[in-house]
Amino acid sequence: MTGTYNKTSGGGEQKLYVNGQLVNTEFHPAGNTIVPLTAYSGMRIRYSRVNAGYFNGILDNVCLYNRGPERPGGDGHLYNSP
Repeated sequence: MTGTYNKTSGGGEQKLYVNGQLVNTEFHPAGNTIVPLTAYSGMRIRYSRVNAGYFNGILDNVCLYNRGPERPGGDGHLYNSP
């Protein structure tokens, strides 16, 4: 699973890919703070700010980049791993 967010002057576009296939796209108007990474210094992986607790299950190969994936749906190093 890969999520991307492309911020533009007119707003932003959020995409979700599962197994390399685009499954959802959301558009957010200018001023929307859906992805305030610079404003939220307490960001935590596996933690839900909405449900006030940790997610059930396992998260693996979590990476954060300040760029888009090399190809739609994922970063190349994950696909080329042995």
